[in-house]
Amino acid sequence: RDRVAAIVVRAVFDMLQANLTMMFRVVHTPEGPRVLPLVRCTAHGIEAVSPRDVSDFDEGGGRFVHDEGAPLHNYPLLERAFTSGLLGIEPRKKGVALIWPVKSAGNNSVKAIVVAEGTHLPEVERAEEVTRFLAFFGNYVGLLDYSELDSLTGLNNRKTYDETFERVLAAIPSHGETADGMERRKDQSVPQSYWLGEIDIDHFKRINDSFGHLFGDEVLLRVANLMQHCFRASDTLYRFGGEEFVVMLRSSTKENAARIFERFRATVEGHEFPQVGQVTCSLGYTRVDPALMPADILGQADAALYYAKENGRNRASCYDDLIEEGLLIPKPVLTPQIDPDMDALFG
Repeated sequence: RDRVAAIVVRAVFDMLQANLTMMFRVVHTPEGPRVLPLVRCTAHGIEAVSPRDVSDFDEGGGRFVHDEGAPLHNYPLLERAFTSGLLGIEPRKKGVALIWPVKSAGNNSVKAIVVAEGTHLPEVERAEEVTRFLAFFGNYVGLLDYSELDSLTGLNNRKTYDETFERVLAAIPSHGETADGMERRKDQSVPQSYWLGEIDIDHFKRINDSFGHLFGDEVLLRVANLMQHCFRASDTLYRFGGEEFVVMLRSSTKENAARIFERFRATVEGHEFPQVGQVTCSLGYTRVDPALMPADILGQADAALYYAKENGRNRASCYDDLIEEGLLIPKPVLTPQIDPDMDALFG
C-alpha cells in the first residue's frame, strides 16, 4: 500500500503539474472519524509524512499535533470528500481536491483522499484522466484489501503478518545505528523499540455457545474497533483468526508499551457489549528482537499470553518481566547450523 500511495501521488503530481499532492487516510474512532496524512509529492520528490509535518493546508485551518491525527471536521475540504463518497474533482482556491474513495474490508467508509495544490485548475480533459486513473487504483487497492485484510474486522490477516514481519525486522535499527544503517551520533536519541502483543478474548467459546455466533461476531467487531481506537495509527493490527489478535506496537520504552497494552485491556473490560455484557481479554507481549526468528518472537508473546490466561485472565503480561522474575523459563532459540563443507565451498 505504501508503494501504491507513492505511485498515486507522483502520477497525480505529474498529470496536473501541481505544486503539491498529498494522500490522507480516514480512520474511525468512537469520537468520530480522524484524518492522517500518509505521503506527499513535491518538486523535491516523494516522502512519507507524519502528522507533525503537516501545517495548515485546508480552509478550516488547524494542525495535526500528534500521531492520532486530527478530527475530520477540522478540515472542511476533506470532510466533504469523506461524506460525499464520490470520486471526482472539486475546485478550490489553491487548486483542486481529488477525491479517492477506497472501500475497506469490514465497512464501506472512505479510506483514502488525495489532495492536489497548484496555481491553476486543470483542463476538463485532464481532470477526467485523473478521475479514471484514481478509479483504477481504487479498484486495485480493493483487490489488495480482499487478499490481505480480514473480511470481518478489516484488520490485517495472518497471511499479511507472515509476509510483512520479516520486512519489519529488517527495518528496525540496532541500538547504535539509524534506520539507514549509519552510525548514530551521541546527541541523537536512542531508536524506538518495537513490541509484539498477542490478544485473546477470554471465554470466547462460551460467548458463542451462550449467545450464538452472530453475537460472537459482534464481539469480534467491537474488539477490533476498540483496538483501532486505543492503538495508534503507527501501530499495525492483525486478526489471526477466531478470537486471536496481534499488535505490532512502536514504543520508546517498556513502560510506555505496558501502559498502552494495559489501557486497551481496561478499555475492553469497561466496554458494554450488546446482549453479552462484559467481555475481558488477556494479553502477552514481548520486545521485538531483530536478531531472533519471527516464529521465536511470536512464541515469546504467546508464552506470555498463556501465562496471563493460566493466572486469572483479564491481565497483560510482559515476557521480559516474566523471565526476569523467574516465572517463565526461556526456551532455547534454535539457530541454523552451517555445514562446514558447504561453508568451505562458498567461502
